[in-house]
Amino acid sequence: FEARGTTSVARRVSDGQVECAAPPSSGSGSRRVEVSMNGQQFSSSSVSFTYRASAAVSSVWPSRGVSEGGTPVTVVGSSFSSSAEALGTLMCRLNATVVSAAYVSESTVICNTTASAGGYVSVDVSTNGHEYTSSGVYFEAVSVVVESVHPWCGPALGGTVVLLRPSTSADLSHLS
Repeated sequence: FEARGTTSVARRVSDGQVECAAPPSSGSGSRRVEVSMNGQQFSSSSVSFTYRASAAVSSVWPSRGVSEGGTPVTVVGSSFSSSAEALGTLMCRLNATVVSAAYVSESTVICNTTASAGGYVSVDVSTNGHEYTSSGVYFEAVSVVVESVHPWCGPALGGTVVLLRPSTSADLSHLS
């Protein structure tokens, strides 16, 4: 890694591939990456690795939605990247399920929830498709099924007040 001759030990993965951990950097930006077989002479391929500020998640809105999925969730945080979206690496992880994120700004992305069991779903974001935030921010997936409707019919002109009864004991105070 270019800056100040910083090196990192590489490990052979296959005949045409090695991997190494990026060493710490003093700041964001692009660094050239080269390889060496003896620690003295290095390749001159001019490929680069870009250091970016770590993404963070601070909140989500809405804080709850249906467990059947399909709720667009606005994720608020910092250091989200439009270039990550263009490369297909801007992702949301909802518990263990990974979905693409839509970039809105450096502090906002939108992710659509997928079907899940009712309960709390952790929400984390990745800007490289590999490392995710560990925010401790959750979205509540709620399953609400209508068991009965009273009255069951009314005039086509509308205006009938209809009482819906859920089949679960879900907290309905947030329904609209």
